[in-house]
Amino acid sequence: MAGWKNASPLEKGAKRVFDVVASGLGLLLLSPLLAVVALLVRRYLGSPVLFRQQRPGLEGRPFFMYKFRTMTNERDAEGKLLPDEKRLTPFGRFLRSTSIDELPELINVFSGDMSLVGPRPLLMAYLDRYTAHQMRRHEVKPGITGWAQVIVNTGATIDHDCRIGDFAHLCPGVHLAGEVQVGEGCLLGMGTSVIPGRSIGSQTVVGAGAAVVTDLPEAVTAVGVPARILHP
Repeated sequence: MAGWKNASPLEKGAKRVFDVVASGLGLLLLSPLLAVVALLVRRYLGSPVLFRQQRPGLEGRPFFMYKFRTMTNERDAEGKLLPDEKRLTPFGRFLRSTSIDELPELINVFSGDMSLVGPRPLLMAYLDRYTAHQMRRHEVKPGITGWAQVIVNTGATIDHDCRIGDFAHLCPGVHLAGEVQVGEGCLLGMGTSVIPGRSIGSQTVVGAGAAVVTDLPEAVTAVGVPARILHP
């Protein structure tokens, strides 16, 4: 990212032109699909059709990111929203698993708040938790697709609010429950599962089929169910 921060105005301008043209063409070509999905979301999930949430953009400046909604507004007898797992319907899961819910972010790219490629925008609540190194993600615009989306095989499943470090690799069948942190350069073998709230240190290797139920430190190898550290 440091290299991009020092990029010439010509390079930055070329990237912006590419984003505008690509997102504009995407919105135009995908408009029939977007219309059909919007009608289905309205029919099965309710309104508004678009989910809007504030996220940090370039230099941490907030903007509103758009997605198709994937949950209903079902409430209990006291008028409180039901838990997410109760409001997430099979149709909503389909939208998430196929990333169709992300398509409205093309609007954010076209308007200049996002880029096609860049770090995924996390929640505003995380801003005061970042280290100086982590804050560097805001030196560029957030993107629809980023490093995590490239290295995570589509056979892996990642629940809400997980953090994946640079150069980590997740093999097919990996499942990260909510609020899991995976450090830089980690390798999670095929079929690895991690329970909510666990942390895996940088450069750690987790064997295929392991179940991570406790935090793992940096630069170790862990295998088994539950995952245990191998000692030389």
